[in-house]
Amino acid sequence: MTLHEPLSWSLPAERTRAAVAWHPRRCAIAAATVVVVGTVPMIAHAATDVASSAATRRLIDTQLADAAGKGPATSASTSTTVIVGGDDLPVSPASTLLVAQQAVPPAESSVTTSPAAIAQTPASSMPAGQAAPPAPPSAPPSPTVILPPGAPTPEPAAQAPAMPSGPSAQGPGALEPLQVSPEAANAAATHAAGNAPDNVPVGPMPTDRQAFHDEVMRESREGAATLAQEHLREHPDWFKESESWHVDHAAAAQRIRWGRQQLKVINGPERFVIIDQAVAEIEALLKKVPDTPENAEFRQEIVADEVVALSSRGRMKDAVKRYEAMSQTGKVPAYTRVAAGDAYAYLDTPDKAADAYARALKDASPGEIETGDVQEGLFYAMLDTGRFEEARALLDKMKADNPEYVRLAPEAGTPNPDYSRIKRLEAQYLILTGRTHQGIAELDKWRHEAPFAASLVSARADGAMVQTEPYRSRDMYKTALAEHPDDLSVVAGYGRASLAVDDLKTAKDVANGLDERFPENGSVRALRKDLDVYQSPQLIIESTADKGNSVFANNEYGISTKAYSGPFADHYRLFFHNFAGRAQFDGASQSRVRNGAGLQWFDTGVEVNGEVHQSVGAAGKTGGTLDAAWIPSDHWKVSGMVTNDDLEVPYKAYQVGVSGKTLSGNVRYTWDETRYASLTYGVSRYTDNNLRKRWAANFYQQVFTSPRHTVGVLLGADTSTNTMTGLNYFTPSRDYSGTATAIWSWTPWRYADKSFTQRLYLTGGVYNQQSFGNSPMVEARLEHVWQINRKTQVSYGIGFGRHRYDGQPENRKFLYLNLNIPL
Repeated sequence: MTLHEPLSWSLPAERTRAAVAWHPRRCAIAAATVVVVGTVPMIAHAATDVASSAATRRLIDTQLADAAGKGPATSASTSTTVIVGGDDLPVSPASTLLVAQQAVPPAESSVTTSPAAIAQTPASSMPAGQAAPPAPPSAPPSPTVILPPGAPTPEPAAQAPAMPSGPSAQGPGALEPLQVSPEAANAAATHAAGNAPDNVPVGPMPTDRQAFHDEVMRESREGAATLAQEHLREHPDWFKESESWHVDHAAAAQRIRWGRQQLKVINGPERFVIIDQAVAEIEALLKKVPDTPENAEFRQEIVADEVVALSSRGRMKDAVKRYEAMSQTGKVPAYTRVAAGDAYAYLDTPDKAADAYARALKDASPGEIETGDVQEGLFYAMLDTGRFEEARALLDKMKADNPEYVRLAPEAGTPNPDYSRIKRLEAQYLILTGRTHQGIAELDKWRHEAPFAASLVSARADGAMVQTEPYRSRDMYKTALAEHPDDLSVVAGYGRASLAVDDLKTAKDVANGLDERFPENGSVRALRKDLDVYQSPQLIIESTADKGNSVFANNEYGISTKAYSGPFADHYRLFFHNFAGRAQFDGASQSRVRNGAGLQWFDTGVEVNGEVHQSVGAAGKTGGTLDAAWIPSDHWKVSGMVTNDDLEVPYKAYQVGVSGKTLSGNVRYTWDETRYASLTYGVSRYTDNNLRKRWAANFYQQVFTSPRHTVGVLLGADTSTNTMTGLNYFTPSRDYSGTATAIWSWTPWRYADKSFTQRLYLTGGVYNQQSFGNSPMVEARLEHVWQINRKTQVSYGIGFGRHRYDGQPENRKFLYLNLNIPL
C-alpha cells in the first residue's frame, strides 16, 4: 500500500484563529462528513466506470487546452550519465503499464494491447504500479499544472531549456518528429475553449529546496509525472540532469496513455494532438540522453515507450524499425512487443506479428498486458500464416482459461466477458477453415443472445461474404450502422461490401477521410486497400496453346489481352482489347488478329461492356460486341453476349473466309460457396449459312473441406446441332456429351493476402456423335494459382485429353497462362 504524504497548507491567520473555536453546527457537519466518508466505499463500485470516463475526459480536455501552443519539454546538456535505479530517481515509466485498447485489429478485428507506464512504489518488482495515474482536475489551464488562485505561471525559459547539439543529440535512427498540424492545433484550441473549466486550488509547493525536490520526485513516482515536470521547470537547477530526464520520460509516458485514450473517444482532427506531443517529447529526450553504455538501459526504456507511441499514431514502419533495433540491444517489455505485433499485423507481416504476440504473452507480468486481446491478435496472425492447428490449440487454451462464469466471483453466476469473445473466435475459425455453415450457425446463436454486439455483427457479415452473399453482408452492415455508427469495423465493412456489389460511389463516400482520421486502424486500411485496387487500371491476359490431331488444328495458340482504365464518374471504364492467334493444320497455317476498344458501365449488380473491333486477314471485318451481366441478388446471375465477329469460329473456317454472328445467354443459381448450377444457350450463324446451336448445363457440389483441402464434383451435359455437314471444319449434325469432373484443391502456403493453391482436375465421360455412336472421353489437368494480393492473380496449368471426333481418336496436350494484375 502506498502512503501519500500530506501537502502542506498555509492558511490565512484569520482562518487559523477561527478554526480553534468549536461550534455545535460544525460538530454536526463533521459528524455528517464521517457518515458520508464511511458510505463512499459502498457506492464506489457502481460509480467506477462513470468516474473513470469523466476523469479520462478531464485529462484529455486539459491536455488539449495547452497542446496547441506548447512544444515538447527539453532539458540541458548531454554530458551526464544516467544511473538507473538510483534511490533518489523515480521508477522508470518504461517499466510501467500503458493499458489501452489496441488500435490495429488484424484480419478485420480489433485487438487490445497494453503497453507503457503506471506508477508504482520503488519496493515493487512489478512494472511500475498497477493503478492508473490520478485524473487531473477538471479545469486547469495547463495540461499538467494545478495552480492555486493567483499563482504566477512559470517562465517559458524555465519550461524549455536549450537543446544540446553534436553527435550525442542524435537518437538511434533518423525518425522525423511528427509536428502537430495547424488544423489539429486549431481544433484543439476550439475544443478547449468550449470546455474551459476553472482552476482547482491546491496547496503551494514547499519553498525549501530539498523539500521541493522530494515533492517533485514523489509526484513523478506516484503517477503525477506531468505535474512533476511542470514543478521541475520552476527550479530546474535544483535537480540533477539525470533526474530531469527521468521526470521528462515519465511525463511523456503519461501523455502516451492520455493520447491513446484520446484516440478512442475523439473522431476529429484533434484526436492526435496529445499523442503527437508525446512522440515529439520522446524523440527529443532520445536526442538529449547520450548514447553511452551507462545510459543503454535507460535509452532502451525510452525506445520501448516510443514504439508504443509510434504504433498508436499509425507510424507503423517507424515503430517496426525502432522495435527491431531495440530487440538487438536489450530486453524488450511485453507491452512493447504487443505494440510491435500491432504494427506488423497492420503491415501484413503476420509471421512477425505472431512472434511478437507470442513472446509478449510468454514474458508478460500479471496485469501488464490485456491477455485476451493479445491472444486474439495471435489467433488471427496464426490463421494468416496457415497455422490452423496452432490456432485451434490456442482457442482450446483460451476456452479452458475462461469459463462461462467468473470463478470465485463475489456474486455467483457473474458472466465472464471473455467467454463471448472465445465463442465468436470459434465461429470465425469454422468459417475461415471451410466449415462455413457451422460457423454461421454458431454466430447466429450468439447474435440471438447478444443482438447488439458490434463484433458479432461484423463477424456474421464477414461470414456472408465468405458465402458469396455480398448483398446480405451489405444489408447486415447497413443495419448495424444504425446501432453502431462509430464502430470502425462496421463502417469499413459496409464500404467493402458495397465494393463487392460494384457500388463504387457508396464505398468512396464511406471511405472519404477515414484513412486520414484513423490511419492506425486495420479495418480502415483494409477498406482503403480494396478501394485503391478497385480504382486502379487492370490488365487481364488469357493465353492457351495446344497440340493435337488435325480435326481442329495440329498446333494452335491464342492470346487475349484486355487493359482497363481506372473508373471515372463512378460508373465507367475504358478498355482496349487485342486477340492474336495462330493455327497449323494439314501443312497450312492461319493467323487471326482482332483489335478493339470499348466502354464499360457498371452500377450496383449490373455491368455492361460495349466494344468496337476490327479483324485483319482474309475474313477481316469491322464489328462490335455487347455483353452484359445482371446480379439481382446473392443467388441469381443472368448474363448474355451478342457479337457479329465471333472469335470462336474454327480456324479452318476462318481460313476460307467464314465469319460468324453469335448470340448467347447464361443463367446461374448459387446456393452458397459450395454449390451452384448453370444453364447456357448459344446460337451462331456463319457466313456459309451454317446455323449452330448449343445447350449446356453444369452443377457443382463441394463434398469435402478442411483448412487446406477441398474436394468438389462438377457434373456437365451439353448438346449441339449444325444445319450443314461435310464442310472443311468439324460440323456434326448432332452430338451429346456427359462428364463428371473431380476437383481437388490444396493450399499448402498462405501469408496474409497471399496464397499458393494447386488444383487437380480429373474428368471422365461419354461422347455421342450422330452416325458414329458412343465413345469415352477423358482429361487430366494440373493447375497452380498464385494469389499475390487481393486482386493480383497468376494461374497456369497443363493437361492431357483424349476424345473421338468423326470416329477418329484425338490426343490433345495443352497448357495455359492467365494473369490478372492491377496496374
